[in-house]
Amino acid sequence: MTNVKPTSYSNLSETEKDKIKCLLYVMDSFGISDEAYHELSLQNGSLARSHLIKQCRTEMSNIFSISKTPGSSQGAQLKLHETLNRLLREVNIAHALTVDGLPVVQLKFAADGAKVSRLSSFLVLSLAVLNKGQEVMSCTGQYTLAIVSAKENFDNIKESFSDIFGDINDLLGSKDRNGYIKFVSDEGREYFLEIFLGGDMKFLLTAMGLNAANAKFSCIYCKIDKNDRWDVSKPENFYASDKNKRTVEEMKRMSQSKSKFGCVRPPLLDIDLDHVVIDELHLMMRITDVLLRNLIEDAVNLDQESNLGKKGCSRTGNKVNSLISCIESCGVTFQIWENKVKDGRGDSIKNLEWTSLNGTDCKKLLRSLPDKLLSSECIHEGSKSQVVKLWQDFRSLYSSLNSWSPDKITINLFFSKAKAWIQDFVSLSSSLEGYDSKNVTPYMHILVYHVPHLLQKYGSIKQFTGQGVEKCNDDIKLIYHRKTNKHDATAEALRNRCRKHLLRSCARIKRKYTKQNAKYWQSGKKLAFSKYKVKVLRGNS
Repeated sequence: MTNVKPTSYSNLSETEKDKIKCLLYVMDSFGISDEAYHELSLQNGSLARSHLIKQCRTEMSNIFSISKTPGSSQGAQLKLHETLNRLLREVNIAHALTVDGLPVVQLKFAADGAKVSRLSSFLVLSLAVLNKGQEVMSCTGQYTLAIVSAKENFDNIKESFSDIFGDINDLLGSKDRNGYIKFVSDEGREYFLEIFLGGDMKFLLTAMGLNAANAKFSCIYCKIDKNDRWDVSKPENFYASDKNKRTVEEMKRMSQSKSKFGCVRPPLLDIDLDHVVIDELHLMMRITDVLLRNLIEDAVNLDQESNLGKKGCSRTGNKVNSLISCIESCGVTFQIWENKVKDGRGDSIKNLEWTSLNGTDCKKLLRSLPDKLLSSECIHEGSKSQVVKLWQDFRSLYSSLNSWSPDKITINLFFSKAKAWIQDFVSLSSSLEGYDSKNVTPYMHILVYHVPHLLQKYGSIKQFTGQGVEKCNDDIKLIYHRKTNKHDATAEALRNRCRKHLLRSCARIKRKYTKQNAKYWQSGKKLAFSKYKVKVLRGNS
């Protein structure tokens, strides 16, 4: 089609409308402005007129009923019932589990905070259909329900998501004794819904009315004291007993009593805790952070020992530099530096900081770093084999968590392997810093006593991953900076997300890239970039 004959979008043929929709999808996906496209269309007569794109965008946006979220914060939301009707039409029920002749559709609600700029933070509530399999790991597998310009805390979540959470609680209140919710769509089709709650530790603790992760009682699933998390002598089902496990009804009572066990507020959702599933991605990242911090402290201590009695100019940081080189050889950009901060008395003290790693970086470290540590000299020789074994064993545990279909033997042995890993972790406290009992985190406790139960119940927890949620946050950040005017950014971002979901069939199927030169991808890529950087700097000088 050409831009010679101006016309209305509604008068176009279906074939021409599909072409316009694909153009709109590309503009939304890559943040192309109307002004940029208008200039292109004037330069190239084969492109559709820009006003047709705008009319198509308006028509697509009007499909969705977007309203303001409750409360004083700027926000936009969709209606849950309308959204469920739309999503259920897309579900392939041919391979779904059936109960009493009705297909079972598993839904996971999750929320997360996203810092979109230096001053602005968004709260994003999303919905994923677990029946879609590995699609939940992608941005397209997450359906955005609400976006609020607010920080991630209990009051903001309670106020801004009150409409949607109220609808979810209404659905949960109608479940049968098997935990299924009968839902009848507007077309008269019947489904059984099974609702889950996912997300990182901060959101789950907040939504369930619990204290922060550093509090005395900070486990979502049980009432364990933080000083007892290191003790793995208890049997596998100890914290699943009626005495030790949490229930929603008990949490509501405790929030109003003196013996709170961390229940500082009533839960926002009336969901059974075996349907609240921890995110395996954040579990891996937070435990890897602890292991990495201990490596850094070990290298720093070795350098301090070797620099005793030396003057400032003759002091070296060989061990720290060796560790940085070791980490960067895994394909991860990493630096360690000292930052001056004020203590309680106002005096400046040096604080050690390092590069924050994302999920992909942590996976690279787990895959490559343990073997590289064996041949390096950045940690104590006497405990090197134990530290490396700790990394290798956690890599093995995460491999089981990361599997879509772990076998029965793997699931049955998971508790004993996780238990042995905690014992090995604590045993290093006699020779190294950072491995004592107080450094056993809530994620580590959950890994030992609650992940095995979730694996046995659901076969895998990979489908509950937060990877898709994080990618959705990245997409919303891009939309915020490229496709919003900042006056009503939440509504514009939500419309953009809805349009892209509706037009996702327009996405190009990308070919799979095959790496031909293994040497280039191991070290040559970085060397080539360094040469290019030197060339550019010389050209500018």
